[in-house]
Amino acid sequence: MKKILALPAVFLVASLLTAVFSFAQPAAAATCGTDSNGNPIETSIDFGNASFCNAKGANPITAILLWAIGFLSIGVGIAVVIGIIFGGITYAMSDGDEGKAKEGREIIVNAIIGLFLFIFLWAAANFLMPGGVFNK
Repeated sequence: MKKILALPAVFLVASLLTAVFSFAQPAAAATCGTDSNGNPIETSIDFGNASFCNAKGANPITAILLWAIGFLSIGVGIAVVIGIIFGGITYAMSDGDEGKAKEGREIIVNAIIGLFLFIFLWAAANFLMPGGVFNK
């Protein structure tokens, strides 16, 4: 039972710390690209020197979507690697127990299925977004 409650507690504490530190910083005006008249487009997120923000006529909504897709890509990659490692360890530690071996295989298969689903959804977003996801 402690094991089940530990992971959500860690994520809750990390989320709260992130929220506290993000609200503690003063909000600065950020820009993302320029409009058709050459005026900078103000956004609430500072994208730094991202190439999609520096393009002439960049759309802030597209910039936010690209930023979110990039952030989620990193998260999915980390989750898949952790899932495969955890599933492999569970499978290797099964010690002949068919139930634990099956559980390890299921974890690995689910991690790979999650990776393929993310790739499929990324391709769908690339198809639906004007100009593609990374064609800026």
